[in-house]
Order: sequence, then structure tokens, then C-alpha cells
Amino acid sequence: ADATGKWTCQDKGPDDNVVILTFVFKQEGTQLTGTLTIKDNSDKILESTSIRSGTVDGDKIYFATVLSDGARLTHRGTIHADEITLTVMSGGGPSEMTLKRLK
Repeated sequence: ADATGKWTCQDKGPDDNVVILTFVFKQEGTQLTGTLTIKDNSDKILESTSIRSGTVDGDKIYFATVLSDGARLTHRGTIHADEITLTVMSGGGPSEMTLKRLK
């Protein structure tokens, strides 16, 4: 599986408003780098951060992000062609999201 590309999903922010998450991944071998940008539904950037400690092992993907408020999130998931199912671990416990590859 190759994670390289732009992936997106919608989620609820801490205030229950819809946010759009866009991950841009670059995979070189098993190393994964990239960025996460979080926008509100009026396209305003709320957050932008780098992918840290990213690895890809077969169809499994692992990485971490640190938000501007210091929140540390760990992400682990499975790549299925143009979809990644992710479990995100944070101080509030796990949450699930499905990313779709942008063509």
C-alpha cells in the first residue's frame, strides 16, 4: 500500500462544529512524513501541524501529531486502496475516522 497523496475527512471539533481534516502524506519506503491541516466549513485554517514518527508497514499506517494547544494524538490505521480507516488516540480516548484519497 502507498499512502503518498492527499487524504481528507470530516469530523466534529471540540465545539461540535464540523471540521475538515486534510492529511498530505509522503511515503518513502516505510517512512511517512507530511502535514495535517484542519479547516472549518468556511475554509478557514484552524490548525496546521506536521506528521511525526510516521511509518508504514504493509497496509498498516502509524503516525503522531501535536496540536498547537499541546494535545498529542497518535494515529494508527489500515490502508485500503483509496481509503484509510484510522483510530485516533487522545486524552479523551479513542475515536474512529475514515480518510478518502483525493484524486
